[in-house]
Amino acid sequence: MNPISRYWHKYKWRNTPYAPLFNAPTSEELVSLDCETTSLDPHKAEIVTIAATKIRGNTIITSEPFNVSLRAPVSLSAQSVKVHGIRHQDLNDGLTEKDAMHRLIDYIGNRPIVGYYIQYDKAILDRYAKRYLGFKLPNPTIEVSDIYRRKLEHILPNATMI
Repeated sequence: MNPISRYWHKYKWRNTPYAPLFNAPTSEELVSLDCETTSLDPHKAEIVTIAATKIRGNTIITSEPFNVSLRAPVSLSAQSVKVHGIRHQDLNDGLTEKDAMHRLIDYIGNRPIVGYYIQYDKAILDRYAKRYLGFKLPNPTIEVSDIYRRKLEHILPNATMI
């Protein structure tokens, strides 16, 4: 989120519990996040599960995990079950999309979000956040695959990535 948009949202949501989300991140904490979905198309995919873990400095805080399963979406097909292994019966006690988004926002706050191909997950979460909260997630993202690629190129400068 650019600074002007952040400022505008901070003003718009100033008298709500969401106001702190639009502050620039100040701590050294990050949140590693991954979603399981029903499709590889971020415009059509529905969320099945969301998992996240806080990272403080160089420490993954495994004692404070975030895991939610949502109610089985209509689009949960046999093909998507093959990819992530989550079946309809595994989601019998799943949360509503709205409850899941509120819990996720409470967990991640304004921390940067880290993940592999994180723009895919963020695009889907932005759709849900816009629908149930009224705004897209303001959190900056850090793409782990880019970091890996740069480190690999540094270690093996003649290697090519396919």
